[in-house]
Amino acid sequence: ILKHQHVTGYSGQQHLDQIIPLSLTNEAYDWFRFEVKFSNWNDFKTRFQFEVNSKALGMKMTWNES
Repeated sequence: ILKHQHVTGYSGQQHLDQIIPLSLTNEAYDWFRFEVKFSNWNDFKTRFQFEVNSKALGMKMTWNES
């Protein structure tokens, strides 16, 4: 995604609005659809990485927006 962003010149927000919904499949897409709206590209990256890491560790964790 970051390579695509660099090549196309799309902003993070454009990726979040246009590319990400079409790029994710199955469980990742379900996660994206049901997450609380992302405030910006960095918010998406942080929460997505958190989700991936928690799955990799086999842990059920919840995101805290404090």
